[in-house]
Amino acid sequence: CTAGSCTACCFETRLSLLDEDIARLEAAGHRDFTVRDREGYLRLRNVHGRCVFLGAQGCTVYSIRPDGCRTYPLVYYEEEDEVDFDTFCPHWRRFARRPATALRVLRSIWIDDRQAALRRRTGGDGP
Repeated sequence: CTAGSCTACCFETRLSLLDEDIARLEAAGHRDFTVRDREGYLRLRNVHGRCVFLGAQGCTVYSIRPDGCRTYPLVYYEEEDEVDFDTFCPHWRRFARRPATALRVLRSIWIDDRQAALRRRTGGDGP
């Protein structure tokens, strides 16, 4: 994410939120920024098709933004079980290619986070 220079990814976002994201934003006084999707996961809320935190000058929570925003345009593609750049980002080519080791670590983190979200959703131990 490039502060103040682009907001393309802030429209119609389906960003999953981690417990740490929610705690960080709530500690800063933010409320009513989540929505539960059909699958039961907490996601960043959109207002009029844009991220609830998108203001006239860009991201209003940039310094405490969710981890998914911090790592974007790197995303975890669950269907393919891989981490890669989201080519929807108009600036994705400006970001240095991540070493394979870093991609494996990110993939592992995202899978762990998804499993934790599933446990929260079901109240159980996940799949």
